[in-house]
Amino acid sequence: WREHWFEHDQLLRLAGATGHVAIYVDPDMNDDAARWLLPYLDDAWQYTKQTYGEFGPDPLLYSIFHQGRYAGGHPSSYQDASHDNRNVTDCGPGPYREGDRGVHDMVTHEMAHVVEGANNGAWGSPAFGIWGDSKWAEFFIHDVYTALGRHDWAADAGKLFDRNSDSFPRRDTH
Repeated sequence: WREHWFEHDQLLRLAGATGHVAIYVDPDMNDDAARWLLPYLDDAWQYTKQTYGEFGPDPLLYSIFHQGRYAGGHPSSYQDASHDNRNVTDCGPGPYREGDRGVHDMVTHEMAHVVEGANNGAWGSPAFGIWGDSKWAEFFIHDVYTALGRHDWAADAGKLFDRNSDSFPRRDTH
C-alpha cells in the first residue's frame, strides 16, 4: 500500500492481519512490533466495534507504523478518500518496543479519533467544539484498557489525565 497523504510517501508492507486489523509497516521497520501489537489491536478494535457501533463497509482497522519518521500520529476514517476510504491509525516515529505502553497509548488515542468522528454513519465529531482535540481520547483510552482487563494501565491513564488540566471551557478544567 503506497501512502499518498500529507508528507507520507512510503511503500508500506503488510506485516500482519486478522479479521479485524491489518498492520502495515514502512521499509525501515521489521515485523517484531506487528507480532506483539496485533493481538492488542485486534482485541481493541473488536471491543470498539461491539461498543461504539459500525465504522463503514470495511471491518478492518488499518494500523500503520513508521520507524524514524513522522512525529506523533494521525487518524483517518472510511469517509475520507485521502486514506483510500479506510479506517486508519498512522503512527510514527518509533521505536516500538514490546511492553512500551506509550505505543499502546498512541495507537489507542488515534483509534479514539476514528471512533469520535466516524461511528454509526457519523462524519465528524459533534462535540469537538466543546472538548477540542484529544479530550475524548482520554475517556476512550481508559475505557478500552478497562474493557480489555488492563486495569493497571487504566488506573495509570486515569491518574495522568487527572493531573492534567485544560484551559477550556475555562481555566484549570479537569
